[in-house]
Amino acid sequence: MSKRIEAIVQMVKKSENEPIELSKLFSEAEAHLTAFQYKTKGFEHRGLYNREVVEFLKLSFPDIKDFDRFLDLLTNLGLKRGIMNKDFFTDAYILFDLNKSGFMLIQQSMQLTSLARNDFCLAYTIEAGKPTLRTSGIKNGRLISSEYTFNPTDEAYIRTALNVGVEKNEMADYEIKPIALEKFLKNPDSILFSEKMRSKAGKKDWILSLGNKPVPNLTYLIGFPNIPQKVATN
Repeated sequence: MSKRIEAIVQMVKKSENEPIELSKLFSEAEAHLTAFQYKTKGFEHRGLYNREVVEFLKLSFPDIKDFDRFLDLLTNLGLKRGIMNKDFFTDAYILFDLNKSGFMLIQQSMQLTSLARNDFCLAYTIEAGKPTLRTSGIKNGRLISSEYTFNPTDEAYIRTALNVGVEKNEMADYEIKPIALEKFLKNPDSILFSEKMRSKAGKKDWILSLGNKPVPNLTYLIGFPNIPQKVATN
């Protein structure tokens, strides 16, 4: 592991006993990016390059039992990887508050000036004393977001939310009815969907909210990755 990534992780984890809420993390990150020369007090960002993305995730989540499977999960949720799914990733950025726990990892092709243009987001927060992972991205041309909350009894991160973008007619005969995207976006947990993600999703302006259920075996979702219902820890 490089000394630079170790230093970044140490900064991120410095105040892990002082949790920050997702909405506050998001709003403070956006305020930081729009501030003059990124001078927002207490908030910082760092760039990650290729394999540094893997290094950061390994050091940030040392309790994940099968790290390669965890990377595969993040890829299925929209994290961009390089040739043959090896450890060469699209560059990413880490945004974090020096005084509170939690961070955001985002991938963005253009200069980092706003969260509105990001292609993938992983947010880590501690809520009600429980570590929580949330992701948002685009997979197979569809919006997709997830939430995993750590459960010490199961020794795993348990999936508590999985949301997939669909067209309403695709779900006509399915037991769970989709939610209009505009209605879903009023939910605080949907805050991670960026404007760029919504634009790339095209006409899929409905959301199938599956919670902890597996992705249904439906014609319109053939080839869509199966997202695990838990991620085991050591």
